[in-house]
Amino acid sequence: AGSYNDTLVATNGCDSVLTTVLSVIGPSTFTTNLSICQGDSVLLGGTYQNTAGSYNDTLTAANGCDSVLTTVLTILPIASTTDTVITCQGDSIFVGGAFQTTAGTYYDTLATSNNCDSVLSTTLVFNSYFYDTLLIDLCQGDSVYVGGAYQTTSGVFVDTTSTSNGCDSIIQTTVTVISQPTADFEVVGMNLSCEGTQVQLINNSANANSFFWNFGDGMTSSEEHPTHVFTASGNYNVVLTVDSSICSDSHAYNLVIAELQLIIPNVITPNNDGHNDYFTLPVDADLEACTSYKIFNRWGQLLYESKTTEMWDTRTTSGELVPKGTYFYIVEVGKTIYKGTFTIL
Repeated sequence: AGSYNDTLVATNGCDSVLTTVLSVIGPSTFTTNLSICQGDSVLLGGTYQNTAGSYNDTLTAANGCDSVLTTVLTILPIASTTDTVITCQGDSIFVGGAFQTTAGTYYDTLATSNNCDSVLSTTLVFNSYFYDTLLIDLCQGDSVYVGGAYQTTSGVFVDTTSTSNGCDSIIQTTVTVISQPTADFEVVGMNLSCEGTQVQLINNSANANSFFWNFGDGMTSSEEHPTHVFTASGNYNVVLTVDSSICSDSHAYNLVIAELQLIIPNVITPNNDGHNDYFTLPVDADLEACTSYKIFNRWGQLLYESKTTEMWDTRTTSGELVPKGTYFYIVEVGKTIYKGTFTIL
């Protein structure tokens, strides 16, 4: 800055003195602060900036001189939050701008106090609920606790409880009431045979589909209408147990098997008068095949033996008549043995 003279020649040939007063104007300098959100950019220093710092821009002022603008750039952070939400299958959660029913990661963008985005990342987990079905067969007259009460009728009942993960546990139970079977039978026939006493049993049970007989002599049967042979006399507790799936019933009957009452003569008068002339065994025809007898004298000598029920005419096996007196017999009918004496007069 200062005054400066220049001597020039004017048009008339005389000197012309030009005095110039020079003023020097310094450049203008300005500083400003600017904040942007992380991830954004701004044009500073001749290029787009996304890093915090000071950036200079040279401009032309109104007086034609340079103007330097210094911008202090601050980067504001974006808030990023993660969350995990656990809920139950069948529920819904509003995340990611909608109600979600599928597991996954969803993002929500929110505004914070510094006007920058806040990103919320939500991981959604759906715990499954427990579901099961049960089938229960119930005997008529019994009960089962389902559906919050004791049930005695057929139907479908639902119980809902909570599992360890807090979700519902649903159990659907179908109850079917089975008709109670009734065991009953009758004895319709008792016939003697060489094996023993043959007994025919008629099953009169109701609502049953399987049968188990215990004859009381160590023998059993699963027939519906069995025929059983008792090989010895006595009292037998015959028990029929019937079953219909899970339900059962029993019926017992005291069966008396009487000992075979065989009438064996104790006196023989072989005088051909048609009365008591022979030693006879009046057995049923079904027992003849398993009947035999032996005749002994008082000294134990075998006089006669027969494998059938034929009559003995008081003769020995050699054809000789035996004398009057007392004699012994051993009679076998099946597994039953009879011993005794008789007199020949």
